[in-house]
Amino acid sequence: MAPGSQHHGVEYAMKSDALPEGAQFIARSGGEYFFSNDKIQLAFNEQLKCVREFEFQYRCRMASTYDKALALAARNRLYLVDQAGAVKELKMSKRLLHVHMMGEQELLHVLICRTRKMLQLQIGERTLSLEVYVGKCDCEILFADFVDEGVFCLTYVNEGKDVKIALVAVRNGHLTLLRNDLFRQAKTGKMTRAIGSDKHFLIGCDGKWSVLKYYRLYCAMVLVRHLNIALGSTTTLRLLGQERVMEVEAADHSMKVVYHNVVKGERVEKKIPLQSDCSEILTVDGVGKRVAVLLRAGESGLVLVHFKPPISSRVPVLFNNKLEVHRPEEELSMLIRTGKVAINTQLVDHIMKNKLESCAIECLRSIYIPEKEAVKIIVENTELLKVLIQHTKGDQNEMIAAIRKQVSEEKCAEIVEKLFYMLDNIDMFGDHQIHCYKRIIAFMNILLDAKLFHMQKADKLKPEWVTRLQELVEPCSEENHNLQSLLSFTASLLKSRGKKQKCEKSSLIVSLPISV
Repeated sequence: MAPGSQHHGVEYAMKSDALPEGAQFIARSGGEYFFSNDKIQLAFNEQLKCVREFEFQYRCRMASTYDKALALAARNRLYLVDQAGAVKELKMSKRLLHVHMMGEQELLHVLICRTRKMLQLQIGERTLSLEVYVGKCDCEILFADFVDEGVFCLTYVNEGKDVKIALVAVRNGHLTLLRNDLFRQAKTGKMTRAIGSDKHFLIGCDGKWSVLKYYRLYCAMVLVRHLNIALGSTTTLRLLGQERVMEVEAADHSMKVVYHNVVKGERVEKKIPLQSDCSEILTVDGVGKRVAVLLRAGESGLVLVHFKPPISSRVPVLFNNKLEVHRPEEELSMLIRTGKVAINTQLVDHIMKNKLESCAIECLRSIYIPEKEAVKIIVENTELLKVLIQHTKGDQNEMIAAIRKQVSEEKCAEIVEKLFYMLDNIDMFGDHQIHCYKRIIAFMNILLDAKLFHMQKADKLKPEWVTRLQELVEPCSEENHNLQSLLSFTASLLKSRGKKQKCEKSSLIVSLPISV
């Protein structure tokens, strides 16, 4: 079937290929599908072409990628393939359950220590124990991945048939257990990340399905809702965005896709014809704005179907009325101000494309604006920086992540200059001068935290900034402002400005009684 085909209103593309007899699907990672056939390990790309092939002594059961580097693992063997294709074999003293590449030379392992009978996480020589076992020392991994920057989630079923969700902070090679919560009891389970939402998850325990959301504020997986959906034994279930559930089932030379809106109770069913009889769905994933379904055809065939769901798989539609973004500027401003329309990427793109400044201001004033959308508005129109300083609230880590992703070094330099201008003309804030002075300093800290070393590398740091920051730091022992972070940033700027200065420690790093 040619790419771009349609059937009953469903746009789809299909690829097929043959597998060596006995090859078993391992995992999908980095846009590649991994299979193991005894000692032969294979990787296929999104065009279903074999792009890697290795022959190892042991059959691999796990795969993880980082850029072009690859880790393949058996129960007690780990094979590391660097970007040049060189292979390194490691013998593990503990039984591997999962491997996750965080860098070409940095791996996070989930493993069983048979000596101590413990379920552990390990980075290098550092370990974190989660469970102590009494019986045969085994567990089933349902989900293992990062759910936030520096937060790793491990969902597993222990020997007592408890489904547990562990959240672990990962920072500079150190592992810190944040929480390890019992979700429910079940013999088997499955957990997947939603297609189109990084923070929503679908978890099934003995056939009972629920939607979870990761909340950074609480650093916890929070139950959103239980689902009342009965599935067949060959049906695969995935969450689309926040409100839709998708069933995928293959039978009789076709693939049935059913969409459920769990809020409105709506149900839509579609069928996609298949070239061959496919009875097993290997994996369902989001690829850009499409859904990719990998199926096994017969004994040794593969079929990969890409199709577009009825809603965007990347930006969930959160408006009660999709036409709200096309309303007059005054009316849309009112809807944003009263919280009747969700502030998301679709809305912000519409506002900035049409230069609806009053709507952009209302977004920045709203307590509901996501940090990444606030940063997007400022990048598009730095004249609105004053509004952000006065009104926008948000999580510091989210803001740093958004700045790193969206703000160029040139734009960052422009924003820094505007912040210094505001400090020089603080009277522009009227009766709120003290409040805004503190917020300018806070945002300066966030900006430097996110972009300082990138700007240094791009040679965008200005020598006069050091002098300005020193002027801010000098009176901070008497002023009631939190300028402590600027001490370290000023020191960094001094070092970057000056290979002329040979001292390792800046005289600015001193102990000062700074109050918050």
